[in-house]
Amino acid sequence: MALLTPQQVAEALDYDSPEQVPPKAFSYVPAIEEYLAVATGKRWGDEEPVDPLAQATAQVLLVRWFEDPGQVGKVSDQSLITMIGMLKAKAGG
Repeated sequence: MALLTPQQVAEALDYDSPEQVPPKAFSYVPAIEEYLAVATGKRWGDEEPVDPLAQATAQVLLVRWFEDPGQVGKVSDQSLITMIGMLKAKAGG
């Protein structure tokens, strides 16, 4: 299972359906999954149900990276750093 469904991608970016989302947005999803896996030591999309905090964190990253591609791979916002830290703790790391 993916960390974010196409519908969740659409909703995070304020679209009604996945068909309306620019294709570029979907290209960020695998990078976000990998980013969170490296940052936390766990692949959050591998379990069902997917952890709600992992999905929320992925959606925040998606919005940030989609709106400002210069931020891809960067996390500087304290609340996002905290969310990632919470995921790392949940993962046992």
